[in-house]
Amino acid sequence: MKFDLQAFHTPSQFRVGGAVELQDSECLLNLDIRGPVATLDWERPDDRRQAFITDLWRGTCFELFFQAEDGRYWEWNIAPHGAWACFSFSSYRTKTGDLRDIEHPRLQIQKVRDRWQIAIKLCPTLPVKLCHRLGISSVLRHGTTTEYFALSHPSSQPDFHDPRSFVNLF
Repeated sequence: MKFDLQAFHTPSQFRVGGAVELQDSECLLNLDIRGPVATLDWERPDDRRQAFITDLWRGTCFELFFQAEDGRYWEWNIAPHGAWACFSFSSYRTKTGDLRDIEHPRLQIQKVRDRWQIAIKLCPTLPVKLCHRLGISSVLRHGTTTEYFALSHPSSQPDFHDPRSFVNLF
């Protein structure tokens, strides 16, 4: 599925798009970020940083939400430097756990002129087959500015957990 994320505040100097592919045992997310990427706050992936860290949304990160038909959902946060987090929720913002004992995401980042191409591979132990809705979002931090991107922004404030911003997979 191809996508273009929408900036919460417009206009933005950045454009975020890409494609996501779900398979039985993995999720492949390819992101294409265009604009003054040299101003973004992030570092290249580092194996020593591939640790579970909460609050990644306070800096540049990418988020995926997988929602089951019964309303349960799982949230992945992935930072460009390799840190990640995964959480489970029983319903909207009702967190049921941190999923620390799963395989961490794999990242590849390539800089091409005024854009970054990012490939993220998730090998979730999550029931991807049960998920019928998907949310994709990104936080881009540069200097003192934070920009929020998502498939849509149905609320008056950025809220990546809002299931109205998710898309149907089937």
